[in-house]
Amino acid sequence: MEISIIKLLPKEWKIIKQRKKIKVYYQNKGRGNSPKPMILNKTLKITPKFIESWALYLGDGKISKDEYHLEFTSRDIDLCQNILHFFEKYFGINKNKISYTLRTRKIKKDSLKNWQNYLALDDSKIRLKASRRHKNECLAIQVGSRILRTLFLELTKQILKSKFTENSTLRKAFLSGLFAAEGSINTMKKENYIVYMGYHLSLIKEKKLAELIKSCLEKEAITSTLIERKDKNEILVQITSWSNYWKMFNKGIICLSERKKKTILNHMKQMTFYFQVSEKFKKTLLSGTNKRKLAKELDMKYLTLYYQFRNNLINKSVVLRLSEINKIPRNKIISNISGIKGKTTKIINNKNFVSFIFDL
Repeated sequence: MEISIIKLLPKEWKIIKQRKKIKVYYQNKGRGNSPKPMILNKTLKITPKFIESWALYLGDGKISKDEYHLEFTSRDIDLCQNILHFFEKYFGINKNKISYTLRTRKIKKDSLKNWQNYLALDDSKIRLKASRRHKNECLAIQVGSRILRTLFLELTKQILKSKFTENSTLRKAFLSGLFAAEGSINTMKKENYIVYMGYHLSLIKEKKLAELIKSCLEKEAITSTLIERKDKNEILVQITSWSNYWKMFNKGIICLSERKKKTILNHMKQMTFYFQVSEKFKKTLLSGTNKRKLAKELDMKYLTLYYQFRNNLINKSVVLRLSEINKIPRNKIISNISGIKGKTTKIINNKNFVSFIFDL
């Protein structure tokens, strides 16, 4: 999929065609100097990486009302780096020509240095600003360019009118970028339980976007529900159940933000999982093993172990220990696990999920 840049620009603007590029500029009608020309590609190839970063900006960026600025704000340093690469690779914007403002309630000793080093910026590039609104450090990245603002706005309209969501790779990239910006993983910490995952959008401005997200999720066989929260002026695309959480993770939809990826990984590491196996394989696992000694070794009550085998939902730690005792290879164990269950979830019959949790 390619989009012509020339067709997106106002007809009255000056365009000088070069071999593979175009030089774009315009004359101010009123006072003040006309802007410097921008060098752009004649066409823009819409790749998964482009869609992912564009969707990220769609969520955490804004297009100014003054017609001269684009601004992206995030607490996540890796997402800020993603956007800088996006501006540089696709629009030729030099990161040293961008304005940066670090906002937070209280600046820590090494805050500024961490942002500068990670983004490879000079000491003087980031401006500090105290803000009661921002509990966490947030970096605002502002690009002053009417040409880029106009182009980005028209480009967004063009993409949303296209059939890019019919392509599975582009569709997942779109869901990934928006989840990094607007997504959440809501957990019940005491019970180590995921209440839901969701996309949080403006009820007034982004209802159509929420419907598009839901449609894309459906095409990825992920069930979701649209919930209007009028008290919060929010529309939530809510996702529940581990069968859907696994698809979100396995398809890479929640992995663009390193912080959110760590949240789900840490949760899975702390969860108690149970494996469902065949009657024949249960005998193989218990071959030459005394249940009472095993329970003592694993610091478990004998009755707990007994009921696990009787109900055919055996704790992961028990399966791992028995496979070690009986020297059963990993592939044989996984091939004999028919389902996997958490404490509060339904049994999931997915070999990829079983394999991932087994190795976690």
